[in-house]
Amino acid sequence: IKNQIELKFEAIGGTDIMARFYKNDGGGVYCYVDSMKLATKLDFNKLLNQLSNSTKVDIITYSFDKLDFIKMLLNQGKSVRLILNSKSRTFKRAYGDLVGLSDNLAIYVNDKIHSKWILGDSQFVYTGSQNLEDSDSFENISIFNDSKIYEYYESVFNNILQGITPYNIKPINNTLIPNSPTASCYVPYEKTHSINVQNLDIKFSANGMVNWNQKFNGYHNRDILITTFSIPKFDYANEIVNKILRQGNRLHIVANNIAKNKLEKLKENNPSLTYSISPNIHAKLVLVDGKNKIVWSSSQNFGSSTWTEDTVNIKGEDTPYYFYKKALQELII
Repeated sequence: IKNQIELKFEAIGGTDIMARFYKNDGGGVYCYVDSMKLATKLDFNKLLNQLSNSTKVDIITYSFDKLDFIKMLLNQGKSVRLILNSKSRTFKRAYGDLVGLSDNLAIYVNDKIHSKWILGDSQFVYTGSQNLEDSDSFENISIFNDSKIYEYYESVFNNILQGITPYNIKPINNTLIPNSPTASCYVPYEKTHSINVQNLDIKFSANGMVNWNQKFNGYHNRDILITTFSIPKFDYANEIVNKILRQGNRLHIVANNIAKNKLEKLKENNPSLTYSISPNIHAKLVLVDGKNKIVWSSSQNFGSSTWTEDTVNIKGEDTPYYFYKKALQELII
């Protein structure tokens, strides 16, 4: 399988798929998916053109850098609901520019949003690490065209609008390690690899944070690769790294330059840990090697989060694992 994978430059678009939900364990829902699309970066102009038949579009984003994408949808006569995080660096400017732009635009504010979704009725779903903006970083992208998956994400979207908070997280003690001064030094990541993959078991968790301690239960003697933009809550991350290594796994972390200081401290505390840094990493991935290869594609950085996050857990073919592994090898590993 590894030799059969081709990383192609192609426009983002979905294929018709069918999904069968078969389990709900309270922390998410499981389904079998015939096909989905994975990518390492999005061209939102091309993506949003795929929504030409949609009458309404729902968007959740932590931040965005220009109005072009929103205006494109409104000019096409679509009704748009937009949820913004009020703590993001772009919120004040973006909110001011959007207010009154169109009667078809409804803006909502939530200070606990870190997810990134685009939902086009009644079956298109984008979720991943890329905010509604052009990106010069390596991202993790999942795209579906399925009515059941759409209905699941739409229900969570509506719950957020109703003020439903799925978790009540208590503050966690955290060792203060400042971000590295090189955080703003980016080298553009230009490639937009994408691939269609089939026959997958997937768990969707669209309404809360990732419990890393629970996720890594039962993993022994595996190669685990984690990518992250930052490492929030150092003490929590240190605990999880120690657990992964204590269970006999081999762990490599690829992080943005912003996490350099914390990675050095993690390495000091856990000598067998290996890591790399890159100025253009924004993806939040976990790749688990072994007999059954696993990929977690998330909006959550490696650490604790009290915000609404989104995670897609992919099992089935080995292709998703090798797709992201090969793309990362081009960057840094």
